[in-house]
Amino acid sequence: EGLDRRTAPYQADPWVGTVRFFDLVRSREQRTAGNSLRNPEEAALVVNLLGYLFALFSKNGELNGQVAVLTPYKQQKSELVRAIRHAYGELAVRDSEDPRNSKSPNQRHPQQQGGGAQAIEAEGASGGRVRGVDVMTVDSCQGQERDIILFSCVRASERGIGFVSDVRRMNVGLTRARHALLVIGNASALQISPPWAALIRSLAARRALTPLPSPNVDLRAPPPPPALEYLRDRERA
Repeated sequence: EGLDRRTAPYQADPWVGTVRFFDLVRSREQRTAGNSLRNPEEAALVVNLLGYLFALFSKNGELNGQVAVLTPYKQQKSELVRAIRHAYGELAVRDSEDPRNSKSPNQRHPQQQGGGAQAIEAEGASGGRVRGVDVMTVDSCQGQERDIILFSCVRASERGIGFVSDVRRMNVGLTRARHALLVIGNASALQISPPWAALIRSLAARRALTPLPSPNVDLRAPPPPPALEYLRDRERA
């Protein structure tokens, strides 16, 4: 409810709006050697959505530095950076270790927005190419905002959702967007948590929950039908 209601062009897009939950119904989390977690299917959908957003709404670099991808898990952050750069090149993701990128673009002093050819291209007109995306863990993004936030939840199993159920982390992750929030998760797994279950029911009732069998959905086609009855069927199963 706190999203800025000023009209941005993507807020009228049927795949975007002001808030949307993409339910990757067949995604599965993977535990890594370091006992962290990743979800490659969620990363693949993030790649797909970024390409769509930048191609349609950043023909003159309007979204450069205005989009962030958040996730609760460090390993998923690495998975996201790898997948985005593999698809769109090194300049697609900004260097999160650069202190000039620790604030949202509108907060940085104009003289701090340089940084060599890479920073210039990442901040300048990019002709619809994905550029200047920030990829962060939820714990590292407090106090920051972006016009568009994509939130990768990761958890997708029957073993619970761990600290993704932490209401404080959930609140931080879901309140960083000024204009559009896109949540990517597995609704069946997340609904074990009462706060997540309430959010999912609310979004379904608002026709803002989109079930997807695969991250490789053709975003040029219309979205599938709203999922209110779909969620009820899953709850009875």
